[in-house]
Amino acid sequence: MDKKFYITTLGCPKNIADSMSMHHSLLEEGFTPASLPEESDFHFINTCTFIQSATEETIQTILSAAQVKNRITKS
Repeated sequence: MDKKFYITTLGCPKNIADSMSMHHSLLEEGFTPASLPEESDFHFINTCTFIQSATEETIQTILSAAQVKNRITKS
């Protein structure tokens, strides 16, 4: 079975470049991208918390991802 990944990118354009690099590395290692976080085996959240609003967005994103993981695990 292929392992699927999903990358959420928050923050500056540097984070977008980093996420693209991670995406390509994962493809080279045989992973498959998922269309939705719920479909992934691995959900990466690439973020920057340089300013307060980014920190708050990061916390919310991580908490939401954890809730999705809990729902999937319980079903």
